Amino acid sequence: MPPPRAGLVQATNGNFYGTTVSSGTYGFGTVFEITTSGTLTTLHSFDGTDGIEPEAGLVQATNGNFYGTIYEGGAHSIGTVFKITPSGTLTSLHSFDDTDGFSTYATLVQGTNGDLYGTTWEGGATAMARSSKSQQVGC
Repeated sequence: MPPPRAGLVQATNGNFYGTTVSSGTYGFGTVFEITTSGTLTTLHSFDGTDGIEPEAGLVQATNGNFYGTIYEGGAHSIGTVFKITPSGTLTSLHSFDDTDGFSTYATLVQGTNGDLYGTTWEGGATAMARSSKSQQVGC
């Protein structure tokens, strides 16, 4: 497994979670869990349709799930926002389409209102960096 580019997050269960950029079954990156005793588990291997190269780290929201962004891949091949449960069930929540940005490198942040916030490197109406909000309701 290549080294992760983003930091780890320690979850409420005490384990650490993170992403790798190019590894896993398809070579497009993974989400992994590592226990404090060193046991490593790959929770998800990205296959291209759900994303390629998760450059950013994960955030654990107050609902217990993890949220992250993908640099490439998804429906329009320019990145996604995803949710993954601690047991490894991944759900793609949003595929960027250039009107709302693309190329995500930064970790999402959960606001005190429960919404998730993030930035994209490019895209949107001005083709410049853009911030966005993802409602947690239904995520």
